[in-house]
Amino acid sequence: MRMQLERSEVAFNMFTNGSSKRINLEARYNLTDEAIRNMSDWPPVVLQYETHKKLHLDKDTFQANLTKFRQTVNESTVMDVLGWYTSVNAALLDHLTNQIKENDNSGVWRYLLAFKNLLKSIESTGIASVYGVNYFGQGRLQLLSYISFVTHSALANDLLNTAFNYVPQMKKEYQDLAANMPNYGNIQLRNNIILQNVQRNASDLKAREYFDLMAIYTDELRKIQRSLRVIIQ
Repeated sequence: MRMQLERSEVAFNMFTNGSSKRINLEARYNLTDEAIRNMSDWPPVVLQYETHKKLHLDKDTFQANLTKFRQTVNESTVMDVLGWYTSVNAALLDHLTNQIKENDNSGVWRYLLAFKNLLKSIESTGIASVYGVNYFGQGRLQLLSYISFVTHSALANDLLNTAFNYVPQMKKEYQDLAANMPNYGNIQLRNNIILQNVQRNASDLKAREYFDLMAIYTDELRKIQRSLRVIIQ
């Protein structure tokens, strides 16, 4: 999902003060906007606003709010940014869940459920990776951030394994991913370092390395997701 990628890159630039960028944010914004324009079926999106108000957004209103949010992102905290993007992704995932319920007699329900769980696993992986970048970029995670990293890392693994249970051949695809992805073994090594949460020197370089590692990993997961979509269609 383009919104997941935008969230990761915006958060990364905030953690590293924009000193090094995976791609230009304007380019990322344009890709997200293109994906929104191409959506023929717009789900109901409800965003929490100022902690107590809720906005129910149609497609045009959402695009306007997204543009405004981008313009003020430097005035926000990283957690505000993470929360905003995550609420949008949650609405899109709920939309997918409803579509699956409507198609549960179609003969491909196992693939649909695996697709949903894989998509949610990628979402949790993306959230956890934001906190991982925070750790390397800031030198330590505060308690709530640490809890969120642990929670979303565990959830990502559980959802991935659930997807394997629905479609066992996915596990073979994942094993191929692990065998062929450069530096795959470093994912667990880096995550173990984050789990220890030992104070370290803040490093934009280490944050960038972790960001790129997790970006490659989630890109590989999306390849499996696309293969599932082909079967479903």
